[in-house]
Amino acid sequence: MPIAASPVNKLLVLLWLCSAQALLGQLNNSIFQQEMPRKQWENQALFFHKNSEYFDPVAPGQTLLGAQFRSEIHKALGSGAFLSGGLMIQGLYGAQHSARIWQSASPIRLFPLLAFRYVHNKQRWQLGHLPGPLSHDLPETLMNYDWAWNRPVEYGIDHRIFHPKVQVNTWLDWRQLAIPNQSQQEIISAGTVVKPIWISREDFSLSSPISALVYHQGGENLQQRKPLVSQINLSAGLRANLGPWEINSQFMHSRDASPQLRQPFQEGWASSSWIKHSRGQWEQALIVQTAHEFSAPLGAPLYSSVDRQEPYSTVRDRRILQARLNYMHPLAVEGVRLDVRLDPMYDCLNQKFLISAGVYLKVAF
Repeated sequence: MPIAASPVNKLLVLLWLCSAQALLGQLNNSIFQQEMPRKQWENQALFFHKNSEYFDPVAPGQTLLGAQFRSEIHKALGSGAFLSGGLMIQGLYGAQHSARIWQSASPIRLFPLLAFRYVHNKQRWQLGHLPGPLSHDLPETLMNYDWAWNRPVEYGIDHRIFHPKVQVNTWLDWRQLAIPNQSQQEIISAGTVVKPIWISREDFSLSSPISALVYHQGGENLQQRKPLVSQINLSAGLRANLGPWEINSQFMHSRDASPQLRQPFQEGWASSSWIKHSRGQWEQALIVQTAHEFSAPLGAPLYSSVDRQEPYSTVRDRRILQARLNYMHPLAVEGVRLDVRLDPMYDCLNQKFLISAGVYLKVAF
């Protein structure tokens, strides 16, 4: 059905335009993001293959192959209110950590989709399944883009403000339900990203994003008690966009506020700086990552000092120089997009080369 064929679809376009103001983080991850509704019934398929060779105690690397299929129906309720429902099916093969992350040996997972959205006065509230982990405009150090397949759907509450002078995103994500008789811990994460926009011109913009993230695992009411985990990440940075160029620097702090530490580092810090050039279908970036006793439960393991699955597998300091080449190309068939990534890296402290590469194909219809 054409987008503007009915008043319902016109309201869906309004929702999409409001949501489209959110900016991306360190990468253009739009191929992984759950697109805002533009028609009443939408279907998306994503096919992906990623290989990383890190040979690192915290992030040894992995090879994976997978596919996602998502079908969703949207209904405009009037006065800026929308209801969406559907299903995502994912098959993930080859990921060494997928069974631990999912707590299941099966490579097939189903994710129910049900959300209520309300858009009013440059704000949006969403309850149910959320826009996704990569929509929060965070660097990989704090939010790993591998969550696009390790846990592609968030469930909880999300609030966003789209003001010309400031953008705000606050969310609460129930990552795992507590099941006492199975000793399954409750896992909750929450965060706030505030981005004051100091200059906003067509050829130049300047902003200073700050964020606060909390990750909590409960275990006090389980049949077999498990240790409580509470971790906090704070960040502050400066971002400048000049035509096709982006210069960004972020400083991050980590603190483990658990009653009893399950890792050797209570506090640490990290920094991430990059210069990125985007033109047409190509995106190139040069990135410098440093860290000292830093831990981010939702961040990329390669930039952390601690393996969240094996807390005493550690790398105290990080100094990584990384180049990134990203090729994004819409294919001849409408709704089909190809994304190819190559990430050569150099570990300055251990004097070794690392590499990651991926191919992703998205089909929307």
